[in-house]
Amino acid sequence: MSNQQSKCGRLHGLAPGHLNISVGPDFQGAEFELDGCRIRGDVELHRAVCDWYRHGHHLDWRYDSVVLHLVAEKPQADDDQVKTSKGLCIPTFVMDFLPDQQIFTDREKHCQSTIELIDFYQQRLKQLAGFRLQEKIKNFHRLTLGEGMDQALYRMIMRIIGMPQNSDNFEYLAHILPWSVIQIVKKRYHLDREGWYNLFLTISGLQQSPKNLPRLSGLTDQQPMMAKVWHRSGFRPAASPVRRLQGLADFIAAFPATNLLEYSWSLAARRHSYESLHEDFYRLFHPREHIPGWGAGLITEVTGNAVIPALYHQAELTSSEGFRNYLDNYYYWLPLSSWYGCLKAYRQWPQVRALPAKYYIVQGFLWLQRNYCRNGICHDCPLGHSIETV
Repeated sequence: MSNQQSKCGRLHGLAPGHLNISVGPDFQGAEFELDGCRIRGDVELHRAVCDWYRHGHHLDWRYDSVVLHLVAEKPQADDDQVKTSKGLCIPTFVMDFLPDQQIFTDREKHCQSTIELIDFYQQRLKQLAGFRLQEKIKNFHRLTLGEGMDQALYRMIMRIIGMPQNSDNFEYLAHILPWSVIQIVKKRYHLDREGWYNLFLTISGLQQSPKNLPRLSGLTDQQPMMAKVWHRSGFRPAASPVRRLQGLADFIAAFPATNLLEYSWSLAARRHSYESLHEDFYRLFHPREHIPGWGAGLITEVTGNAVIPALYHQAELTSSEGFRNYLDNYYYWLPLSSWYGCLKAYRQWPQVRALPAKYYIVQGFLWLQRNYCRNGICHDCPLGHSIETV
């Protein structure tokens, strides 16, 4: 690295660091002086300044560690800075003399292969997430055979809100207090939010029946669940069963219709933008603003794992190809809810950390983990085997 002069001041190279042969900046741990200030960090090389944006580095968090941008060609525009994904400016210097100009061609191929690899991950995970969606649709169909549409959807929702450790308990609660009985109670007793909350706590065995709760034949006089079956420690307060039941009481008390699937269909059938539809589902499952309830991540899980499969199944029954495409695109649009504990190892892969924060990314990895990783079928992995040939 030779001395160079630009509007940013004089640059004096001290140590080149080491060449990065994986994804990320070209040189890591380089040292140089800029305007008399000693700096250590990563360096990226390009033939032209525009290559920084053409290769997508301004959107890739892995290039946020770059502190110096070197190019071979003088920029046409009067601009010697590029920006990271966080909007921080990086000085760019034109290198008038380099021992080997071939390095720019080699690193350009490196950048291009990185983009192709990330794009490959996205497309393949999208495909795997689609397989997982089909599994959810088949599961919903199986549940409808013995319970009907509304109860099947309600049961799936209850299982999801019980995550991570109380799924079976919430699903059992949906069995002893089914959707049809909930509608009868709503018509006869007109319970408010607090009444529903006390009813759920009583039936679940998490509290004794309060005196102000009306006697509901077949419900309050039956043997409640045992409190010891509930997991109440080891996770965030928002994931506690009591907090989840509080959100369930809000949802049931404010639900404006009788048929759960039909009302969900009416929201999606308007085919508004995905942002607008997602806001509709958020208000449906969290009707009381500024009141603790189900968080945005949990509502995304409910939408992606229960509501969309149910609506998709209904669209298949009505042969609505356009609506299925709309649901497909909504499914792939959903924002990332959370990473599951069983997927922590995948997050260490450099390519994964550059992927967009989307719900389908995690769903694709869940399908991969269940069907390949658990069974040790690494030689046929839809990601690993193909990566070797990319």
